[in-house]
Amino acid sequence: IESSDGMFSTPILPEGVTYWDKGKGIVYIYDRGFLIGNIIRSNGIALDSQFQKVQDIFISKAKPSCLKRSSILFGTKFD
Repeated sequence: IESSDGMFSTPILPEGVTYWDKGKGIVYIYDRGFLIGNIIRSNGIALDSQFQKVQDIFISKAKPSCLKRSSILFGTKFD
């Protein structure tokens, strides 16, 4: 995820309501589809990914090389 200041962060999306359609290149969150490059607005918080507690909340594990120093934990409200 690229923030408005150009920094890249690892996204942490809501469990059970998020689905990645690899064939279409769309992530679905609460039945709303977002293409790569779309702007996603949500409540949530920024976290430092180096803390083990952040790593422990991941349901799907990313390759370590894909993880950025910071993470964005998305909330439940999306525009």
